Amino acid sequence: ASRDSHQVHRVEPYHEDNAMKVVQHASLPAKRKHGLGWTLGMNVGGSAVPASSGIKNSNDATPLPPHNPNIGGSDLDASPSIDSIPKNKETRGVNVPDRHYSKRMQGSNHKTWSFGVTLNKQLNDRWSFETGLVYTLLTSDVYPYSVSVPQKLHYLGIPLKMNFTMLQRKGWQLYAGTGTMVERCLYGTRGEAKLKINALQFSLSANAGIQYRLSQHTGLYLEPGIRYYFDDGTDVCSFRTEHPLSFTLQAGFRISY
Repeated sequence: ASRDSHQVHRVEPYHEDNAMKVVQHASLPAKRKHGLGWTLGMNVGGSAVPASSGIKNSNDATPLPPHNPNIGGSDLDASPSIDSIPKNKETRGVNVPDRHYSKRMQGSNHKTWSFGVTLNKQLNDRWSFETGLVYTLLTSDVYPYSVSVPQKLHYLGIPLKMNFTMLQRKGWQLYAGTGTMVERCLYGTRGEAKLKINALQFSLSANAGIQYRLSQHTGLYLEPGIRYYFDDGTDVCSFRTEHPLSFTLQAGFRISY
């Protein structure tokens, strides 16, 4: 009997202590498990304008007629052939001396294509900040003379954007974003002539986005939107100077951790 009472005496405090620990533990708020809130993304995209905007296809552009030096008292020679384009001439983006390289040159500007790597930081359940690097290629067929000359401009930009999550359910996420981007032309050519553009290209954007989560850390997304390009003050014609407001579409892959 004494052994049984001794066992009861030892067990009762043990259960009371455990009960107190359970009550204390239950009173504490549950801790949510979060990652670091960083997301790495890769995307491809492009820009276009509505069909009614008058953008020319490569087969629709009309070349400039040969220049007549007797009209208007100009002392310029008649427009030379493509073989007479300077091989090593460097054309700067400001104060272009040759009228054949002016911004008003006729031609066709093709749709732009871009490739980007983005880094997104989740600020809270709704807002996130995004930046990264975006490479863009602008191609055109211009007519400084009586024949077509291909033009290529290579840009590298840094986007700065805020995203707002509107709906998130069953692996789907609907969001909207707005921001700006600063770009610099790394290299440009027109025919065999080099184009040097020192001015920065600024733009504003607004977009919607939808993402489907493939797993806990990966997802696919699609972002339609609009972007407005400010005049960079140069004399180089491109898709952006002819159509500063354009539609954009991006598709990509995201990895969160």
